[in-house]
Formats: sequence, C-alpha cells, structure tokens
Amino acid sequence: MRLLWIKGGPGKGKTMMTAGIIEWVSEEVKKKPGQSVVSYFFCQNTDNRLNRAVSVLKGLIFMLVTQDKDLVHPLRKKYDQCGEGCFQNGSVVAMLLNVLHDILAKSSGTTIYFFIDALDECDDPELARLLEWASGNCANLPWVKWLFTSRPSPELESWINPGETRLRISLEVDAYSVSQGVESFIAHKVCDLSARKKWPTRVTQEVHNYLKSHAEGTFLWVALVCKRLQTLPKWKIRGEIAQLGQLRQGLDSFYERMMQLVLGDNEYAEICAEVLRATAVAYRPLRLCELGSVVDLPQDLIDYDSPDHDDLVELVERYESLLANMGYPCCYWIIHVNEVFRPGVDDEGVIRLKQMHEFLKKYFMPWIEIVARRKEISGIIQAIQSLQKIVLDRIPNLSELLADAYRFLRYNKHIIEEDVAQLYLSALLLSPQSSRIRKQNMYQKPKWVEVYGGIKNDWDATVQTLLGHSGPVRSVVFSPDGSLVASASDDKTVRLWEAATGSQRAVLEGHSDSVRSVVFSPDGSLVASASDDKTVRLWEAATGSQRAVLEGHSGSVISVVFSPDGSLVASASSDNTVRLWEAATGSQRAVLEGHSDSVISVVFSPDGSLVASASSDNTVRLWEAATG
Repeated sequence: MRLLWIKGGPGKGKTMMTAGIIEWVSEEVKKKPGQSVVSYFFCQNTDNRLNRAVSVLKGLIFMLVTQDKDLVHPLRKKYDQCGEGCFQNGSVVAMLLNVLHDILAKSSGTTIYFFIDALDECDDPELARLLEWASGNCANLPWVKWLFTSRPSPELESWINPGETRLRISLEVDAYSVSQGVESFIAHKVCDLSARKKWPTRVTQEVHNYLKSHAEGTFLWVALVCKRLQTLPKWKIRGEIAQLGQLRQGLDSFYERMMQLVLGDNEYAEICAEVLRATAVAYRPLRLCELGSVVDLPQDLIDYDSPDHDDLVELVERYESLLANMGYPCCYWIIHVNEVFRPGVDDEGVIRLKQMHEFLKKYFMPWIEIVARRKEISGIIQAIQSLQKIVLDRIPNLSELLADAYRFLRYNKHIIEEDVAQLYLSALLLSPQSSRIRKQNMYQKPKWVEVYGGIKNDWDATVQTLLGHSGPVRSVVFSPDGSLVASASDDKTVRLWEAATGSQRAVLEGHSDSVRSVVFSPDGSLVASASDDKTVRLWEAATGSQRAVLEGHSGSVISVVFSPDGSLVASASSDNTVRLWEAATGSQRAVLEGHSDSVISVVFSPDGSLVASASSDNTVRLWEAATG
C-alpha cells in the first residue's frame, strides 16, 4: 500500500496518532541509515503559515533536503533558473510539485515516507492539485509512501481516488479500535491525576467510570475534561462530575459548560473579552508574546509554574529580541488607523492624526527597519497611500510627510528588502535634498559616511524600478483596473507585479523561448503571452496558473490581443499569418492568410467585428472577425 488516508471526526486522536506513527517510523529509519527518509507536515487552520498548500510542499521538501543533501539538486536548479521570486508567486504550487517530482525521481533507491496531518485544516483550493498529484503518482513512484489524516470530507473524497495502491480507513467505521485506544488513554490520565492530586480511591473510580461512559471514542473530550478536573481541589471533584454528568454527551455541551464558567467570573470574563476583541480585529493570528503588546493584560496572567512555562521558554528562545513582541503592532498599526478613520475624521480624530504625525517625525526610520526585517513593506506602502486620501488637507504637514514617505518607500523598496542596512546607507543618504524623510532623519546616518554633493534636489519621475527578470523585457501592460502590471521577457517568463507596491505577484513559467508580447483580457481575469517558441499561452491572472497552450503557428508569435468582449484571442506571427482562437477553450477558430512576410502587430476594432494586422510586407490588412 502506497497511500493511506485515515479520516475521523473531531477529537478522535488523529493528530496524536500521526505523531506516534511518525515517531515509530523515524526510530525504524534510524536503524537503517541512508535507506529511508521521513517528512511530515501538520496543518492548522488558524495559522496562515500552516493552512496553505504551498506551505505543505515547502515543509515537506525542506525536511527531505535537510536529511539527504543529494536531493537538493532539483531545488537548486530551479532556484538558479528564476531566483527567489519563483518561490513566492501565484504558480508556486505547480512549480514545487515539479521540483518534488524531480526530487522523488532522483531518490528511487530510498524509501520516502510522507505524513500530512489535518488536511481539512488546509483552507486552500490548491490542495486539490497536491492530493491529485500524490494520488496519481502512486503507481509511478512505488518507493514513496503517503499517510494523510483528516475529518471526513466529500471534497477530499473526490481528490484522493481509491485504487489498488490507495486505502481509506474511517475511524467512525472502526469505532471498536478507537474506543480501545480511548479507554487506555482514560486509564493513563486518571492514574496520573489521581497520583498528582492525591485523590481517594473512591473519587478515582468515579472519575474513571464517568469518563469511560461518556467519552464516545473522543480523545479530545477526555483531554478537556481532565484538564478541567486538574484545576479543582479534590473536594470539588465529585460535585463537578455530577454536574458534567447532567450534560449531553459530546464536545458541544462541554464547551457550553466552560463558557458558562468563564462568564460567571466577571474579572476573567473581561480579560477574555479583551483578548477576543483583539483577535477578532487582528489581520492575522497573534502570538502569545504579541498579545501583551496590543491588550492590557495582568502581568500574572500566565502561571509560570504550569507546564505551559516550557512552551513560553521555547518561544522566548526562538525570538531572541523584543522585535518579536512588537511584530504585529509595528506592521499593522497603520492599517488599523485606516480602518478607524475610513468613516470620517472628527475633531478627536484630528488630534490622533497629529499624534501620529509626531510619531512619524521621530520614529519613521526605526519603524521601517522593523517592518523591513519582517518583509512587510508592501503592506505599509498601501496603508500610507490609503491614509493620504483620508488626511488630505486636514493636516498639511502630515499630508506632505505621508506623500514623501510613500515615494521614499516605493523608490527604495527593493534595496531595503535586499539588505535592511541600506535603509540608512543608501535610501536615506541618496534621497533628494527636499525629501522630508531625509531632512528629519539625517542625524541617524552612520557617522563614518559623509555626502559632499551630487544629490538631486527633488524626486524624479521614476516611482519605482521592478527588478526580477534576467533578460531584456520586451513588453509591458497594465491590467484593466490598474492593479497589476504584466511584463514579458527574453528570460522566457511573464511576471505579474502589484502596481500599488511593486511587489512581484507571480512568475508565469512555461515558454521555452523569449516572450515577445503580453496582454490582459478585458475583464482582467486572463493574461495572454506570445513567444518565439511558436505558442500563445493563457494564464489565470489571480493565481498565475496556466490555462491553455495555443499551438498552430510555425514561426515566432510576435503580437497577441484579446477581442473587446474577451471571447477571442488574435495572434500575429513570423509565419505570415494571423490566427484567431477561442479564449474559453483554446481551440483555433480561423487562420487569416494573405500577408507575404512576418505579421508584427494585430488589433481588434472597438466593436470586435474587424481585425487589423500590420506586416513587414508593407501592408495593413482588415479581416472579418466572425468569418476570418
């Protein structure tokens, strides 16, 4: 069996079971070094770093190459071809699957064990591609073994196809085996609690009987009840068991009981409300160390004598500086300011904006340094641009400072992200003399650097330079709504960029020769590219994934265009022809023949009824779009 999918409802112990299997397999692998490799990933829907298909693939590949250095070559090859950007764009899942396939093909002498836990917590449409790929390659890669766990899901059912090499196990169907495991877990937890809390024999027996009769094969329910009992003095245990015994069986009723206890403690309820308010409006999950920087919590909220203290120590060791604590407020405060003032700015709002102005005058550079270290400059650029529209002329000095900060960050974004030290060494020193950011912060420049001249007075017309292509760029175009820029290059790629920040959105790979032309569909959903490899390719603008390859030309495709309604694509080629294609299916509609030399440009009329083509044969020709 090469693929095993274990499914079961919440609290059935899937994650602990997976961890146990991984531990056992890892021990077995150590006994035969060099013959097997273990790689695993635990999905978690509350953390955006752990609930995306691309994160799963990156995690699995990372574990493979760190255990066997010989497997890194396919990854290195891809990185050398397109750089760091290819691991951050919308088509990265397809690229990583290709890399993983090359790695696995290279490892045919080694057994590879993959474990992915909690597939249902991976909230990503790209997961389908990963699972279908894994399921479809079972026969081709017999030395690769997969184990998936999840809650029951119709979607997963359709993506993980059954077969001779693929097996499904339902924990609900195999309830007896699960209940046996739960009973062992109950015995262990009760024995441990009884010893630590010094329960009388009668109390121990009552707790054991209660758990056994109400567990319904759910590990999580047992764990939660035991955690509740652990907090109580022994004289309260029997009363708590009696109250719990009156509840309906299952997790829902137990959660209701816990909420009632929380709401019954006014001080604790207020603390919980504060935490809930913060997490509800936060743009991403907050770490424990960050929570204290955005919520006024009691200093003794965390019990340092509890087992959780070890987790906190680990966290502190991982983040050796205070920057970790300030990560969220530093990167998101200005975004929250936008949300607060979006409905309008009253007199109190003006006071707050003036306070923000003072902050930016004093702390702009160290603030941006923290933001840059956390790779969040793009979000700050967008927030500053939005804030400019809110401030307008209410506070002229603040408005001018925001405008200058926007130009400063747009112009220097690439160099700051490459090396944060360049914020002071290049960005600050080489900004125009009229720049407010430069004037207010020159005292922070390194003392060993002096600037004697050659600095321009004002910002020039260049807002930002988009770096990423490794060859000449032949074509560039904005999306219809102006939010994206697409560029076509001799490096065989098309790249999509965020117009507002200059961040690279996706690298569209697939062409085998220079890309001559690129264009968006009228609704902005598709990108068409024309290449010297004799093809036109259609791409999804939102994800960067390839939609279709339009093949038929016998020479380089020099120009490509969509019809006004987006239903047709016209391409012009050095094979002396223009071709019309159905955008929805990629099928060829017509071949427009008549030119005696290369066709170098093609365009539709505004109503889409005519096509005009320009050729090196010194002519322009008009064609009926409907008939060709």
